[in-house]
Amino acid sequence: MTTTAPASEILLEIESLSKTFPGQVALDGASLHVRRGQLHALLGLNGSGKSTLIKVISGYHREDEGGVVHAFGVETPAHQVRSSHPGRVAVLHQDLALIRGMSVAENMGLGASFRTSRTGRIQWGRQREEARDACRRIGLHVDPSAPVGSLEPSAQVIVGLARAIRSLGQIDGSIIFADEPTAALGSREVDRVFGAFRELTSAGAAVVVVTHRLEEVLAHCDALTVLRDGRTVAEQPTAGLDKAKLAAMLTGRPDGSELVTADSPDGPVLVPGEPAVLAVRRLRGRVIESLSFEIAAGEVLGIAGLVGSGREELGPLVVGALPRASGQILVDGREVGPSTRQATRAGIGVVPADRKRQGIFASMSVAQNMTVNREPARLGGAWLDSRAANREVDSWIRRVHLEPPDRHRKVSLLSGGNQQKVVLARWLRCSPRVMILDDPMQGVDVAAKTAIYRIVREAAAAGSAILLISSDSIELEEAADRVLVLRNGRIGAELRGAQRTSERIVMEVEG
Repeated sequence: MTTTAPASEILLEIESLSKTFPGQVALDGASLHVRRGQLHALLGLNGSGKSTLIKVISGYHREDEGGVVHAFGVETPAHQVRSSHPGRVAVLHQDLALIRGMSVAENMGLGASFRTSRTGRIQWGRQREEARDACRRIGLHVDPSAPVGSLEPSAQVIVGLARAIRSLGQIDGSIIFADEPTAALGSREVDRVFGAFRELTSAGAAVVVVTHRLEEVLAHCDALTVLRDGRTVAEQPTAGLDKAKLAAMLTGRPDGSELVTADSPDGPVLVPGEPAVLAVRRLRGRVIESLSFEIAAGEVLGIAGLVGSGREELGPLVVGALPRASGQILVDGREVGPSTRQATRAGIGVVPADRKRQGIFASMSVAQNMTVNREPARLGGAWLDSRAANREVDSWIRRVHLEPPDRHRKVSLLSGGNQQKVVLARWLRCSPRVMILDDPMQGVDVAAKTAIYRIVREAAAAGSAILLISSDSIELEEAADRVLVLRNGRIGAELRGAQRTSERIVMEVEG
């Protein structure tokens, strides 16, 4: 594909963009400059305004008066950028909105349009051919007749991307926004998605990626914009930056904000003669085969593995959300029945991987979500001690750095990362014997990770057993005392002490 304009051309120039909601300033004079052929990271802590900015440009929100936006060389109201320049802006949302049981070709048609004959009948041959070509254009070779649910997560993201860019008149000179496309992906899958983005920038597009993973920014992006409290605090190339400098930009603290690392080389150990806090014995599910392990009081046990290794199945099996084919789950030596209610009664808490469907009550407030599984103190009889309840909720809001810190706010209005903090606080306030964290850092920023892992460490220090299931090898290195690598439903490796590095975890996972 030929290019017609210099790579330095600014496609989108935003100055002094503001957006206020009742009781909240989401954007406060933000700026953003997007250049042709550039892979640009849009960064910020949860609640900094990243998603709001994209929603304004997409036309979902209308900006406040006073901002100046030039799109493709023309002054344009921010909320009309997409509508005023049809075929020039595409958005890949975090929720891909793909229908897993339908084919790639069918999903592509639902997202844009189906190829039809003059009589209105769908021309399935052409539809499949165009779907295949659209995916191949950005590096994905896939059978267009395959159900989307059968594809690896990275391939599903690329299908979503291919569908999004079908709305573009041409790739050259267009802008694609991608909102946390890699939040649930492992390192190999992340590289695959960024490879698709590079195909687009090489063809003359600009790609703006929202991500919380700083290593992705350093490895793949050309430039970045950092938002803090709705304001742009940095716009610069990524060359010469490291993780500490990026963290400092995000948090506003000179020393940045790193995760709390495991306390000792080997972590807590089981005491002979005493039962483990959590014991999993010969557990079998659809993928997992005869899996056994134990977690000591105060230990954080990490679980790594590729998609399909059994990693995604483990948490739901332990907590009773999926039926067990066989095996036992024991907490403090007592067997736990195969239901979520029995698991909760036994003291097992869980932060599920799919927080939208399994973690939050979207129509309820922050306070209601935090207290739904155990009511606050009562004055006597049926009377709730509302002051004590509010103090407790406010305390957890501060501990997890919830933004905005409003107990009355509906959870559906929070960013994804802040929703995750609410789910975490709900369980940790109950002092669980076992805490299952299933990919807990999806959409959580670097400052919140510090707060969350500190709280998890406090729970471990109080005697809880922590099961940390993660697709992120860096999280496992920094937070786990010990890591089990799953392959084909079984334990393929156990890493302790100096072996527990991100590089070694990736090698074992992929080897």
